[in-house]
Amino acid sequence: MRQTLAALLIAIAPLTGAEVSDIASGIENLEKIFGIAHALEIHRAVGTTLPKTPILDPWGTPYRIDGFRIISAGSDRRFDEASWKTSEQFIGTEGDVVFDDGTFVRTNHNWLCRRTSPDAPAVKLMREAEMMLLVSRTVGVRAAVGPQMTSAIIANFAKVIEKHRSDKGTLAGFFPPADALDIWKTPLRVMIDRNDYRIISAGADRRFDPKTWSTPPSRDPAEDIVFENGKFTRQIDVMDLIERSDMTADPIRQPPDRPMRDLPNIKWMPLDKSVTAPVVIERVEPEYPEGYRRVRIAGIVVVELAISETGTPENLAVLKSLGPAIEAATIDAVRKWKFAPAIRDGKPIPVLFNLTINFKLN
Repeated sequence: MRQTLAALLIAIAPLTGAEVSDIASGIENLEKIFGIAHALEIHRAVGTTLPKTPILDPWGTPYRIDGFRIISAGSDRRFDEASWKTSEQFIGTEGDVVFDDGTFVRTNHNWLCRRTSPDAPAVKLMREAEMMLLVSRTVGVRAAVGPQMTSAIIANFAKVIEKHRSDKGTLAGFFPPADALDIWKTPLRVMIDRNDYRIISAGADRRFDPKTWSTPPSRDPAEDIVFENGKFTRQIDVMDLIERSDMTADPIRQPPDRPMRDLPNIKWMPLDKSVTAPVVIERVEPEYPEGYRRVRIAGIVVVELAISETGTPENLAVLKSLGPAIEAATIDAVRKWKFAPAIRDGKPIPVLFNLTINFKLN
């Protein structure tokens, strides 16, 4: 238990090369989980499924992907199915990380963040992947994914047609490849008239509607998209669709840290009527992750803080969170706070102290 408690401390001993490598891989592992979850959200938005190609974690073990559940075996390269039922923040990199349909069931995120600078390149990549996942969970992006990807497929397919015309000097004899499909798995309709061509996608409803091909598009992803002779003549304005849609995201939930008051043999005392509570004398405001602000995730983070006799934060546990990035920002800021220590009978004492930090959109 002493080892478990020591592993939680903010002030940690220098890491060995192997530990540094595993921590970097642990961060990369979370980045890849965010990336896989993002891909799953995109496929969900357009009604398709993720290809069955195995995806390897940083230690070379294939992720287990079942529907929208993603499981990583960690640095021990072994899956422990018995642990999957336990919701927790765990210590180290050997444990399995379980991410189920937008929620971390098991994760070592907080342990990793306490041992890594928020400015580390690997952490920045992880945060970018986290933000991409958040945005993909908004109504606006879910609606825009299909038209955007279909437009890209049409534009690329047009290059095939134009190369044929350039090489042959004519479109006579051109036959579309059998695998020319839009994102909704509908065959693109290709119409050729002498040396002119038109490519049409049926949209999300998978039905062609010729009477709309000469009318302005609305923001309905089911509408047909038309490309003629090098340009779109009917295309859904993806940015307009996003700007006019709800861009509020569901938070990425994760389990809280284990409360320190539940640990045995701790030296920090709970506050009671005999104790004068510590007072903040130097405060560092957490940086509100811009991606979270953009998708309107706001609320409170509750931190249990262990404060020494000198007023220095020695340990902390996050008891309520709004998401990994907000949790990490809170940890990074609060560990820099300074306090006038708690006092009992005229003497400073080490205590456990709960903080509530409010992240407001305004």
